[in-house]
Amino acid sequence: TRVCPYIYTTISLMNRRNAEKRLFDTPVKKSTSKDSPQVGTNTYYTTNPGKVKLLASCNLYTSVEFNDKTKSGLSYPKGTVFTVNGIKKSKNGVPRLIVSNGKFVLTANKEYVKKV
Repeated sequence: TRVCPYIYTTISLMNRRNAEKRLFDTPVKKSTSKDSPQVGTNTYYTTNPGKVKLLASCNLYTSVEFNDKTKSGLSYPKGTVFTVNGIKKSKNGVPRLIVSNGKFVLTANKEYVKKV
């Protein structure tokens, strides 16, 4: 018995359409305040601490938006001390510490940096 090749094509197209329908009909979860980092004085420095010491090795960034594109390639070991020139906030409102004459940005998370 010979099967028409068009049947397989029709079935595969139907499967693809059903998969696309399931994919695009799935509701997208909206971001809530629970998904956003909790910004506050308990978790982040919100005022200039002056000098900070790293509690873990950390990367420096060229922007307040931390991602692979803004990573400077400079990583410093635990115990390194930085002079903080100011604080800026990311789009999401997360505070970042401006160091090295305003050229680089460091996390303001108290789990990674400590006021000296």
